[in-house]
Amino acid sequence: MAAAIVRSGLRSGVLAAPSTIVAEPEESRRAELSMLGIIAVPDATRGIESMLLIETAHHCHGMGAVVLAVKPQVLGTVASTTPSLGSLGPRCFVSIMAGVTSARLAASLPAPHGGSHRFVRVMPNLPISVGKGMTAIAQSASIDAHDRDWTESLFASGGDTVVLPEELIDAFTAVAGSGPAYVFYIAEAMERAAQSVGFDAKTARAIVRQTINGAASLLSDANTDPSALRQAVTSKGGTTHAACSVLDSSGVMEAFARAIVAARDRGRELSSG
Repeated sequence: MAAAIVRSGLRSGVLAAPSTIVAEPEESRRAELSMLGIIAVPDATRGIESMLLIETAHHCHGMGAVVLAVKPQVLGTVASTTPSLGSLGPRCFVSIMAGVTSARLAASLPAPHGGSHRFVRVMPNLPISVGKGMTAIAQSASIDAHDRDWTESLFASGGDTVVLPEELIDAFTAVAGSGPAYVFYIAEAMERAAQSVGFDAKTARAIVRQTINGAASLLSDANTDPSALRQAVTSKGGTTHAACSVLDSSGVMEAFARAIVAARDRGRELSSG
């Protein structure tokens, strides 16, 4: 996800390669990221040091933002093993970690001298890697206009954005953050079913992929009601009606609702963790 954010930011010009730093412990990924012209370092400490050097050279101390693109479970480790975080001074932290609240971020990161950090929680989804992402931005009262505009510009470069109160971020994560997996799940089920009725694996994949691509294109019209589209395809007593009747009798829509609630609740568990 971090690499996707960097690539879309560079393409749009929101990020400038010479002043973009990524801390990546895996050597092969560092080498790949370095090909983009950015600064790739093996750990956060060296990343912070590089950022402070750039700020000093350009006389813009405190202007660099820190994007926390790590798993929620390792936030404590990153904070405790990066002593240079304490030397940053007040600045903007943008977090894409699921379930980690602004309050928890503030409690986990070293308090700066002469003020307090500003936190922006963000939840992008995987299609940001192809410029079709859906990102939620939860802005705290502490951020300034520059923080807000820069964060919105960065994530808008990879797709659409929506601004939400922080209490809805877990719900957004359940719908959109995890959402691509639901579509892939349907594609997987359709491929298996296609093979069960006689298609070979390659043909089944080609048929399912284009069917989903075409349906998504129809759905991309902002004024299109998915229920209306479904009804337009479904003739009473026809083949699609027979298929949808099986899905309805199996409680598929209710299962999706339960799945999204479960994902939201897991986000809340991570928040309290």
